[in-house]
Amino acid sequence: MKMPVYRSENGTFYSQCFYRDGRGAKRHKVKRGLATEHEALMWEKDFLAVHNGTMDMLFADFADVYATEIKPRIREHTWLTKEYMIKDKIIPFFGKTGMSEIKPIDVVRWQNQLIDHKDANGKPCSATYLRTINNRLNAIFNHVERYYDLTSDAAKRSGPKATRSPMPRRRASRRWYRGRTLSPKRAFSIMHRVR
Repeated sequence: MKMPVYRSENGTFYSQCFYRDGRGAKRHKVKRGLATEHEALMWEKDFLAVHNGTMDMLFADFADVYATEIKPRIREHTWLTKEYMIKDKIIPFFGKTGMSEIKPIDVVRWQNQLIDHKDANGKPCSATYLRTINNRLNAIFNHVERYYDLTSDAAKRSGPKATRSPMPRRRASRRWYRGRTLSPKRAFSIMHRVR
């Protein structure tokens, strides 16, 4: 429910709203010291979007929500690695875009930007690093899909992962077995796999 914006005696604006917390209890929130009426309305809209679980919020705001929900579940060092990639590689591109507004073409453009990126020495990112960054974005969208029911998953529909060059998969060669002695158990498992 939308609440009006009020003007304080000192000339700044404040906004207040009611919401339900994670346990269903009704809460009251007030934000003071906002410079304009528009800023107060935007704060209220963003706050209610975060607490009602709607996807009308910006990607940067949802990244904070994602952090509060995921950080307690993983090791600290793992989170620090994820946090660096999210803040340094993902938020600069998607930060000011609404979660429900991200399209597959936006993800493709972001992947292309990562592929073209060079470090201070002029070296591009490795294919493994690009896949890892892309996996961080996929993890965020998987979280949105699983817990917030956003069905338009741009990361899944955007096509292949961000890689510089595809690495061919090696096929297992039968030459490995030539000239080697196999244990009876290993020979038995190979024979039954051939059938």
